[in-house]
Amino acid sequence: MELGQKEIELVKELYERLLDIKKSEIDIEYDIKTLENDLAFNYAASKGYKKKDGAIDDKKIKKNLMRDAIKILFLEEKNRLEEKIQILDEYLSDLKSKRGISESVLDSIISSLRELDNLKEDEKLKNEYTGMLDKDVIKATTKLVSMMTKRYKQEKEHEFKEDMGIVVKEREHDDDKLLKDISSKLGIEL
Repeated sequence: MELGQKEIELVKELYERLLDIKKSEIDIEYDIKTLENDLAFNYAASKGYKKKDGAIDDKKIKKNLMRDAIKILFLEEKNRLEEKIQILDEYLSDLKSKRGISESVLDSIISSLRELDNLKEDEKLKNEYTGMLDKDVIKATTKLVSMMTKRYKQEKEHEFKEDMGIVVKEREHDDDKLLKDISSKLGIEL
C-alpha cells in the first residue's frame, strides 16, 4: 500500500495526537503510582504493619486491590471482584458435582494446564544465556520472539475462529510491512 503526501500528513497528525495521549496516560499513571505508594505507606503505618527492624512495611498493602476499592467506593465502578467470586463459586460447585461437565474434556484441560505451567521457564532459559550473550542481545532476541509469538497467536486465533464457523476477514496487507512503511515515512526507527 503506497501512501500519498496527504495520507502521510494525516498519519503524522494521527501519530502525534495518539502519542501525546499515550504519553499523558503514562504520566498520569506514574502520578497515581506515586500517590498510591504514599497511600500504602500511610495505610500500612495506620495498620501497624512493620518489618523486623521496626520500619513500616508497606509491601503488605496490595496496591492494585486498593485501587479497585477506590474505584468501587468513589468512582461508583461495578464491583468486578464480587461478581467474579459469585461466578467462581457457581463454577466450583458445578465442577465438583460434575454437573454439565464432560470428564474427558475436563481431564484434557487439566493436562494441558499442567503442560503449560511446565513450559513457563523462559526466565530460566534467558538466565542460562546471560554469561554467553550480551544483555542487549538477549533483550532483542526476546523482543523478536515476542513479535513472532504475537504473529503465531494471531494465526492460531484465525484458525480457531474458522473452526468455530466465525467468518474471518482476510487481511488485505501485512501489518508489519505497513508498520515499517509508515514508520520510515515518519522518520521513526523501529
